Amino acid sequence: MKIEKKISFILFFLVLSVLFNGVCLSQSVKLAIVPFDVESDENIDYVKEGIYDMFFSRLNEIDYLSVSDRYVVEKAVHAEGDIYTDKIISDAGIYLSVDYILTGKIEKNDGGYHITVKITSAGNMQQVNMYKIRIDDLDMLIPEIVRCSDLIDKDLFKSNFSVDKKADITDFKTDDNLHPEKLLP
Repeated sequence: MKIEKKISFILFFLVLSVLFNGVCLSQSVKLAIVPFDVESDENIDYVKEGIYDMFFSRLNEIDYLSVSDRYVVEKAVHAEGDIYTDKIISDAGIYLSVDYILTGKIEKNDGGYHITVKITSAGNMQQVNMYKIRIDDLDMLIPEIVRCSDLIDKDLFKSNFSVDKKADITDFKTDDNLHPEKLLP
């Protein structure tokens, strides 16, 4: 009888702790990713699409973060060509009812790729943070997107939750010898 009470007691607190953790992180932060602007003499749309997909999949895995569907965002920004003005982005943020908007620019030149990523508050269009990625070749793109996504997670979490409920946030350190093919199982 005593063992059954102990088991019931333990199960009760286990269920309570799971529910409590769910309640603490149930506040969802909504993010829209706008397709990146490209400045290059070459057609590097495959890089633009890959970056978008990597950010979407990486950020969408974060518990408190809800990333808007790509096609809904593209329909909301309905820009002429590939130029997204602040007004277009602001209107899209209101239409999508998101908290933050991720925008970016990809530049390719002889020195490699320069990628600028900006997180903007949709409510007042103030920049939360800017991240700059510089890579010489595309082999380093995946680890840099992972690192940048981790920093975005850290910055958005700090901005939205007054008490740090997330344990052990660490920055991802990029190993110069790391290649995308090594990340596959």
